[in-house]
Amino acid sequence: MTPALMFPADLVGTVSQVHERVRPHLEAFLAGEPWSPTAGPLVDVRDATGWVALAEPPPPFDEQSQLQAYLPLTLLTESVVAGQVDRARENEAVTASLTTPWGLLGLLSPPNQVLVYPPERHRPILSAALRFWDVLDAAGARYSAGTSVGATLWGLTTNLAHVLGRLGVSDAVLGEPLPPEGLWAVVPARFAW
Repeated sequence: MTPALMFPADLVGTVSQVHERVRPHLEAFLAGEPWSPTAGPLVDVRDATGWVALAEPPPPFDEQSQLQAYLPLTLLTESVVAGQVDRARENEAVTASLTTPWGLLGLLSPPNQVLVYPPERHRPILSAALRFWDVLDAAGARYSAGTSVGATLWGLTTNLAHVLGRLGVSDAVLGEPLPPEGLWAVVPARFAW
């Protein structure tokens, strides 16, 4: 049986509520603390209402409770673009994000694409995606990337498509439904370690 997708309770709420909870963690990171965008218990996605948001929901959905997967790394991305975070600290945050399914979702979120551009991050992101895919996929059509409609994670355009494309997966394959064998079925053999 596939384990449930667990999500930090701090990331469940409206955009403004979650922003308010996450901002102090970003400020601590900017002051030299390790990347830890949340504190508190984990909740089972199946027990939470709303979409697993990979981008800011449009009004009026931004005022409804969602699981704001994108938001911690979006705040970090804004700091990276503003020159407040050096490459070593950025790498620390990305590496830490690869250790949990919800952290990986933050990296796969379209607003955080600048974090997946460096080629040296492609294989670690793919490795995390393969490790967590069953958990992420089992959430079903709960994902949204800035729309009011839910979809499967594979059914959305995410940063995973960028990574897979850079690693040699064709646009034709990326545009097709995911085979029943899952993500492993589309990974080039040279990366199926």
